Amino acid sequence: MNNNLGSFLKLKRIEKNIRQDDLCRGICTPSYLSRIENNHVVADEEIYILLFERLGIAYDQLLESIEHIDEKIEKWYDSLLNKEEYEVNIEELKGLSIIGGGSTSIKFEIVYCRYLLEHDDLTEVSKVLKNLKQIIKVANNRTFFLYTNVLLLYYIKTNKFSEAVEAGVELLQLVGYENLANRFELGIFYYNFSLSLKNIYCYEEALIYIEKALKIFKDEYLLERALACHIILGTCYNNSRKWDDAIATFRLAERILIYLPKEDQNKYLYIIRGC
Repeated sequence: MNNNLGSFLKLKRIEKNIRQDDLCRGICTPSYLSRIENNHVVADEEIYILLFERLGIAYDQLLESIEHIDEKIEKWYDSLLNKEEYEVNIEELKGLSIIGGGSTSIKFEIVYCRYLLEHDDLTEVSKVLKNLKQIIKVANNRTFFLYTNVLLLYYIKTNKFSEAVEAGVELLQLVGYENLANRFELGIFYYNFSLSLKNIYCYEEALIYIEKALKIFKDEYLLERALACHIILGTCYNNSRKWDDAIATFRLAERILIYLPKEDQNKYLYIIRGC
């Protein structure tokens, strides 16, 4: 039995506005419930079954949810990347991830950072990333890939492009890092890495990775993301004095515009013509 189960029990009790005395009546003493909720003791399974039943939660279904918590966190992350609606109770997900323990809890914190970045809560992101930095080490695993991508986005949003490049290089040095993510996620990584390189005037290096991102987004028919790549590509060509390539790239970007919604066309047209 995971001794973090008490924390989740406490969370659900408070959510339902139930006093300890009322929850544990006929099951155990209030003092014993307090010890359970504070993870000072692991109770018999029968006690957990009865306590959760009183909260309207089926214990076996709870255990099944814990088994699938990693999958739920991944779906949440995917919805954030794709800017799709995904109904999630963040506090409950956090509680379940704590029960799951190990890398699951760390993965939740990383994806939570990604959520906070979507809402521009940079202060809170900074706090969470500071804690994660003490835990996460460079390693060839999914957790480190996710952490690096969130870190890159944070550095970009805070205009710390040199730090973003350093974080990206750490991932690129891992043999087989491409196998830690799907192609769409790799495309986003390559895009953010090249954007950071461009902003510290490393145009030739940026060209290498923006072309990787562009190929992925073109293959996936993600026109708006491909258009963003063309803008960086054209800017890098222009600053590398590859004038003909720059002109051809910007003209291609303008042609892509017609396939985007009308409300987006003027925004991108302004960017393209300002490059």
